[in-house]
Amino acid sequence: MIDRYYPELKTDYVVYDDEKAAYQLTERLIARGHQRIAVVPGFEVQATAVQNRLRGHYKALAKHGIPMQEELTWLELYNSLNIFRPQSLLGERERYRSRLLAKLNQTKPTAILTINDGTHEHLVDDLNKLESSLSDETFALECATFSYRSLPQSRHLKLLALQPGEALGSAAARLLIERLEGERKKLEPKHLTVPMEIFD
Repeated sequence: MIDRYYPELKTDYVVYDDEKAAYQLTERLIARGHQRIAVVPGFEVQATAVQNRLRGHYKALAKHGIPMQEELTWLELYNSLNIFRPQSLLGERERYRSRLLAKLNQTKPTAILTINDGTHEHLVDDLNKLESSLSDETFALECATFSYRSLPQSRHLKLLALQPGEALGSAAARLLIERLEGERKKLEPKHLTVPMEIFD
């Protein structure tokens, strides 16, 4: 399996080091002076990649003595916005913007960590469209996210964990070839992690 896995299924898998990358992004946001960091999981909250990113985020907060506050984990924001089904966007944008505005006013974060680039791009688009409704301080929110590609420059994006797709695919292909050639037929499943590089 590649990028995510089923913990109950005994199989080889190759995944990004999601927990470490989220930890690093959160630490860098903290180093930039942020104490109130909202996290937006998006619609795939049960995926192992998302769960591991959340775990890394919470570990970094704990290490720096920042209590995890439930109101800063925005589970319901973009929870039905499936970036792989464009029709899910139709008629929902105003509802999401209203939710985002309410969250910003209620919880007052200074930074936001989005769990993937699709969610990040929707968030930035919504922030730009809400600019006239936001204070200068709120509109100056700094964002961090994960992506397999470079993202367009924006005033919000400050940190990016880049996912090297080629390295992931190569490692998975090597494992598969080993299995096909019988070298690892009776061996226990192998679990590999591929590091991400952090850019600011």
